[in-house]
Amino acid sequence: MAASCKHKFNGLITGHAYSLLGTVVLSGGPKLVHVRNPWGREEYKGPFRDDDPQWTDQWKKEAGMVAANDGAFFIPLSEYKKSFTTYSIVMYQKWQTQHLEVD
Repeated sequence: MAASCKHKFNGLITGHAYSLLGTVVLSGGPKLVHVRNPWGREEYKGPFRDDDPQWTDQWKKEAGMVAANDGAFFIPLSEYKKSFTTYSIVMYQKWQTQHLEVD
């Protein structure tokens, strides 16, 4: 699944598509969306960015959060709804072809 950011928001790139990696509900905390910039670098500067001090060790463990400039980041669902306005769903199926000889 992919989502497109239509306006400048917390450092996200306007008119750019991001991959949706998943969601997580932190115990006693907010619902987060796990997103990745396919360019592999991070621009997001909002709540729950990698260096946000509100991350606890427990929440990092629950979310599987790893602080790295890999393009992946977490964003609260409320912020996600403000910044991403267009969504795409892609289905992948392993296709195989066979060549048949016809007499």
